[in-house]
Amino acid sequence: VCFALSGTALIIVDYTTDMGTSTCVTIPAKALTAVGTFSIVDDRIYEGTTPETITFSLDAARLKDAVSVKSQSFIISITENDLPPTVSLTATSTSVLEGETRMVKVGLSNPSAVDVRVVLTVLGTATDSDYTLSTKTVDILAGQEFFSITLVAKTDSTDEPEETVILNIDAASNAT
Repeated sequence: VCFALSGTALIIVDYTTDMGTSTCVTIPAKALTAVGTFSIVDDRIYEGTTPETITFSLDAARLKDAVSVKSQSFIISITENDLPPTVSLTATSTSVLEGETRMVKVGLSNPSAVDVRVVLTVLGTATDSDYTLSTKTVDILAGQEFFSITLVAKTDSTDEPEETVILNIDAASNAT
């Protein structure tokens, strides 16, 4: 008896089977059943909140020695067991002189199979006239683990006390 597989889950990536890619089992003579084993792949990749599915449909075209066939199918849902990634900010240095550039890495604690959007806010004593930031909205695409942004301290001729630029994670989608 053979099955056609469909659904959103991918063989080898999301599950494996002892039936190989043929997805067939042999029911021995005088027996009523046969067993095929499917194992769910437990990865550390966050795949979102929508369950992956495997749909098994009886493949009538590949039946051998069967007298009659009733069309049947069933669905297995794979529920996510990995937590959404945690977002972090790290900088090449926490000190910068006027005219210098620093890279700030917006990173994830674990990979994600869905895009993650991070919105940053800027706090501190520095104003927009003191620095430029390449972006305040970061999209970390599925499969990536970080995105780098650039902070440039502007040069001016004003004698002023030390100022601060504090980047804060204001919001994150598909992450915490």
